Amino acid sequence: MEDRDDLPESEGVNLQRFKATPERLNFIANKFDITVDSVEKIAQVYQEISEGIKYQYLAHVIRTVEAEIRKQQGFELFQIQCVPVTDDSTPCGFGSAQYYEGHIYIIYYDSKMDEKQLRIVIAHELGHLVVETILKGDLPSNQSSEPLSSIFGILAILDKNDFYHSPLSRYQHSSAEEIINEFILLRNRARQRYNISD
Repeated sequence: MEDRDDLPESEGVNLQRFKATPERLNFIANKFDITVDSVEKIAQVYQEISEGIKYQYLAHVIRTVEAEIRKQQGFELFQIQCVPVTDDSTPCGFGSAQYYEGHIYIIYYDSKMDEKQLRIVIAHELGHLVVETILKGDLPSNQSSEPLSSIFGILAILDKNDFYHSPLSRYQHSSAEEIINEFILLRNRARQRYNISD
């Protein structure tokens, strides 16, 4: 891709890192021919939104289970929510859920749990929902949902770990410059200019 050499260097900043530095925001403003102030405003809004990202544990799995239940069960507005609980009287490391059929499934989790354990708890609780909805008619009546919920959780965490640890993930970009150039190419295609990154 073109135009990598004219990205400004900043003191002590490794341009291979994926940070929205002031220098990078200036560069983006220049490339898209808009004011730096506008780019900074968008960056501020994104920063505020992104604060909530760390609380969206297993979001891809949750959204996919939601979509599958909506499709299979016909619950068009069905949603799954994860809610932290800060009650000090309960033992650390718990999770539970409540299902309001056709409407909402709420997973409650101990807010003091570490992130790795929290993902395990949420995956297990999602497993309960899958067993109770998608698999309900396909299981023997005496089959407990506990082991199946854990098995679903194991599969979900294996899949997410495989995704995160793949060194050659097709979703990865090699540099911030590559990302910026991809968006310049997108803009140019809209203008019927192809394979031009300026």
